[in-house]
Amino acid sequence: MRHLRFCLVILSLLTTPAIAANYFTGAERDAALAAVELLKPIQARSQAKILSVPGVFGLGIGLDRTTGRFVFQAFVDKSKPLPTLPPALEGVPLRVVRDTPPVAVDGGSACMPCHANQLVLPVEMGNSGRPVAAGSSCGSCTMGFKACEPQTGNTVWVTAAHCATDATLCPGTAPVGTASYHSSPGDAFFQCNLTTNVGSVSLQAPPVPNGTVDAVSVVSDVSLTFPSVRDIGGLAVTTGTPLLGDDVQKSGRTTGKTTGSVDATNTAVMISYNCGAITLNQQVRIVDTTGDIFCTGGDSGSGVFDMGSPAQVVGLLVARNAAGTTCWANTASNVLSALGLSMNHAACVENACPAIDLAGATSAPVRVTRLLYLFRDDVLAESEAGRARIRTFYSVAAEWVALYAQRPGLFQATRNSLEQNLPVLDALAHRRPVTVSRAALDSVRQLLDRHIAAAQSESLRAAFQTWRKELDNPAVWSEFNVTVR
Repeated sequence: MRHLRFCLVILSLLTTPAIAANYFTGAERDAALAAVELLKPIQARSQAKILSVPGVFGLGIGLDRTTGRFVFQAFVDKSKPLPTLPPALEGVPLRVVRDTPPVAVDGGSACMPCHANQLVLPVEMGNSGRPVAAGSSCGSCTMGFKACEPQTGNTVWVTAAHCATDATLCPGTAPVGTASYHSSPGDAFFQCNLTTNVGSVSLQAPPVPNGTVDAVSVVSDVSLTFPSVRDIGGLAVTTGTPLLGDDVQKSGRTTGKTTGSVDATNTAVMISYNCGAITLNQQVRIVDTTGDIFCTGGDSGSGVFDMGSPAQVVGLLVARNAAGTTCWANTASNVLSALGLSMNHAACVENACPAIDLAGATSAPVRVTRLLYLFRDDVLAESEAGRARIRTFYSVAAEWVALYAQRPGLFQATRNSLEQNLPVLDALAHRRPVTVSRAALDSVRQLLDRHIAAAQSESLRAAFQTWRKELDNPAVWSEFNVTVR
């Protein structure tokens, strides 16, 4: 009986106005997703024929917001004569949507409100950045979202493959190892100058006829780039599935944070690239819902996210119409599959070290790294108490790095504290007496309290609590030749 009721719900979504709202939750969402799956084989049987009609550049699954029924949508070039199309595909209504054909959205000179500014590293996603091979365009793109490459243990950021070209300007032609920069060279004070290196190309998944993605991954650790997204925040460790009527958001180089609604899914659409038009399957169409634009040139590679907290990534922005009021995205699941990635960063922090990540983000990374190693090897390692501290540190290092990945503000505060207390670290590493003010000690104490409050595991919290107690212990001060005044 339960199975029968579920089937009846799906049938109602296909044939009757059962949808009272444009956003699905709970059991209704599960039923809606199942209904879309039923429509996919019908679409597949008619797709080649519909796309062969002059003026038609796409076919996908949509939602008739007047009746609440799922429908098919044929996307037609509005500059062409209206073609003759069947009213339905195997009994499911076919609606005609007139628009301008999509084009890839790299480039862009104007900014509104502009995420093109050069920022201090590490930089969040949603900012200007792109790989730059010899002879490639100096246009602008967006760093979309970070993910984990489990097979190598590397963290990477993802953008559109048409942002990673060689001198041919064809999508996905920048070689593996190509340096990537923030901000994009086109956003440099003197245009087309190289800016700050924030990684290198790891893998390309360029658009191919009847493929599903236009994506590239760039190796980049937490000292260079953060997984949080500008104006959106930290991300969930799972991907979302875009569904018709979902509200979504993106953060891009040119238009900043914008919101829209999923208007079509499973769409086969012809996109214009520098080296010719390519039809991609399983694309998502997003329409602006604010009376403005959702994306424009330079927003290529932006992540598309749901409205949750933390947000789930649901897509990767690759194209737009002429006005920027409708934009097109790969699904996040297809992008991750094509590039061999996961949103769960656990596999990428097994060998990570928070101390090295923090040192790498300072203004003197080589000096700070050497001092940290000197403090470990020439000071801590010389006593049993010190060796116990080393063991504790490495036992929680992976969790600590994962914490910073979710709390970029905490990482920044710790990096700043490390820079401010560099003279103290230098004295400790060289076994010299040092005087620390009570105000400085209070500042470090408050920072440790923030770590304790943010820790998501008992082992990491216990480690922070132990070091917090030692910070107030005069015997420990004496052990390291520290005077507090």
